[in-house]
Amino acid sequence: MKIILASGSPRRHELLKNIFDEFIIIIPEIEESLDSHLTLEKAIEHISLQKALATAEKARRCIHNEKFLIIAADTMVVLDDTPLGKPASPDDAQKMLHALQGRSHEVITGYCILSSDERCYVGSESSLVSFSSMSDEEIAGYIKTKEPMDKAGAYGIQGYGSQFVKSIRGDFFNIMGLPINKLRETLIQNFYDDIKGMLII
Repeated sequence: MKIILASGSPRRHELLKNIFDEFIIIIPEIEESLDSHLTLEKAIEHISLQKALATAEKARRCIHNEKFLIIAADTMVVLDDTPLGKPASPDDAQKMLHALQGRSHEVITGYCILSSDERCYVGSESSLVSFSSMSDEEIAGYIKTKEPMDKAGAYGIQGYGSQFVKSIRGDFFNIMGLPINKLRETLIQNFYDDIKGMLII
């Protein structure tokens, strides 16, 4: 059984190492757009499913006659029911951070576990993050670090952005991009016989 992480995110790579010693990375190529016909939570879950399905197509071409298990995820910052993805520019990052400062927002990560025999489990986790107030100078200084540019909501809770996080409620690792506890529970409940020899614990 090959474990496949369907993500190029260094944060997800780091987090999955807490469950599995060995896995391979295949980066899916999809258009990450939210389906307006679904609730926000379900739309984010749907993106993770699309990532898993796209990765399965690639896996079947390069992993011949071998079972695999794909783990895919998508993380979105949500403020006042409005999703904030990755900023398109420094100006976009500035607008996002200005909107987030001094307020609380939700971070939703949708995840999908898809096996080569087409067993599929989709779920999501939500965490609440509260930011302290930030001056325009602090926002500009943070953007200069370039950390916000590849992060949903224009901040990384595990990096320089941690300075502005006043409090969190829920799974910290979910905010980083992978709800480790919920993901492991889903794996154990549904794929234990397949992965029991591969789990670190």
